[in-house]
Amino acid sequence: MDYIQEYVKLETVISTFALAVSIMAAIFSFKLQKSDSRRSLREQLSKTVLELIKLNEKSKLLSQVPQEFRNPHYYHDSNTNAQVATSLTRQAVYVVEQDPKLVTDVEYATIAQNLWISGDHLLAEEFWKRAIQASPNKYFRSINTKGYADFLFQVERQELGRKHYQQALDLLDNDTDFNKYSNAYTH
Repeated sequence: MDYIQEYVKLETVISTFALAVSIMAAIFSFKLQKSDSRRSLREQLSKTVLELIKLNEKSKLLSQVPQEFRNPHYYHDSNTNAQVATSLTRQAVYVVEQDPKLVTDVEYATIAQNLWISGDHLLAEEFWKRAIQASPNKYFRSINTKGYADFLFQVERQELGRKHYQQALDLLDNDTDFNKYSNAYTH
């Protein structure tokens, strides 16, 4: 009889141990899966933002073509570039919304600029604010605040833009040549 009770106890211990190992394996697998998912999102965002930056450079070059040389190919390239940029911007917004903790201020600012260019001013404003919030230090907060102020001027909100230019100036004391140089852009 004691032998049977010991056997049942051993069986219970082994079953409990097996259950605990299974639970731990499931937790580890879940964390690994989540980590892989975050890494994948991070890679998608980085690639998308890099493509947006490249397209912005291409747009800048296209805008420098003199009017007399703008033929149907120019307009086709220009329109295609704008469509691709809008699509990539929407993709970037989607990725950002999946895990906002993965996003840097530079990425928020790049997306904000492209949202503005594509005509989504409300979302562009939100992303400028996120860029400012995600800034790692006063210098980058100043840069992003200036970017937001530039945006506000472009959408005919000059008073609010002036307020943000002043906020950007207030972030950096004029105690070093670097800070003076950075603040000179704002003036």
